[in-house]
Amino acid sequence: MQSTEFKPGSVRAWTFGMLAVLTITAAVVMIKRHTHRTPTPSDPIVATVNKTYIHRSDVQKMSPPMDASEALSLLVDFKLIDQDAARKNISVTDAEMQKLRTSVSADQKAATYTEAAKKLKQNTFSLDLQLRHARMLEDLAALELSRPPDMIHARGIFIGTQGKHASTKGGALLYAKKLTAQLKPWSDFPKIAHDFSDDKLSAANGGDLGIVQDAIPAIPHYALDNHFTNALCKAAPTGRVNNPIEGDHGYWIVQVISTSKNKQNDAVEYERVLSFWRSFWLKRLEPGVIGRLREKAVVNPPGEVDWGLCTPFI
Repeated sequence: MQSTEFKPGSVRAWTFGMLAVLTITAAVVMIKRHTHRTPTPSDPIVATVNKTYIHRSDVQKMSPPMDASEALSLLVDFKLIDQDAARKNISVTDAEMQKLRTSVSADQKAATYTEAAKKLKQNTFSLDLQLRHARMLEDLAALELSRPPDMIHARGIFIGTQGKHASTKGGALLYAKKLTAQLKPWSDFPKIAHDFSDDKLSAANGGDLGIVQDAIPAIPHYALDNHFTNALCKAAPTGRVNNPIEGDHGYWIVQVISTSKNKQNDAVEYERVLSFWRSFWLKRLEPGVIGRLREKAVVNPPGEVDWGLCTPFI
């Protein structure tokens, strides 16, 4: 039997050969990864964003009616969003895009999407890009959104420290306790709220406070204040409250109707409030998301991009 002998020279040749193959393979991968349209005199590269290209034709598709500098600035943002969305497996399907187009057409009271774009002083290409990237930016911001807040639907009777039943904090507490003891059966709650509550707005509705949550600040709703709202929302997981509950300007006697964990007949209303909560915070998170992407971006030529023109997403 013939023996097989590996000579040092052949081993070195094999090693260098494999290295060459690996190098060529890596080069091909890199070329594929960064393949762009070949720039031509009529379609030069006008900017690079993290080593990806924006051509003159890309800007021209956005304008007119959009100003060229505004179009370029938006395209840079779109590149940044595309790159971050790809890293996080976020995309917008054709079905989602069609829903967005339909929604815009309805908002603009337009018979067609093309007509809606004209009303917005856009062409359909630029409007599509803005809709797609606005949705992706929203999805990127949603990754930073905390869990939904605890919410509670309640009726309330407010006894103010300067109301018709008391003129001091101690007097308000005493009256609230007395009224709580009289609330049997609790089926009389709407009538007693109507007759005794110092909060006229909710009293007119039988004390109904609607769905209360403490995750959206500075939204006036009846006589609610942060102290009372926070205390009430802490009761949402169990639905049990210890009456009366202290507020900034008096005391509340509360009847729980439902909670976000036990919605009873309020499922549709909870969904509406949750949708509002989500939209409220997403719009506040989105500028931070795109701002961080801009800070890390390598854009050339850097002086050509006016970030101030990038804010008016549809």
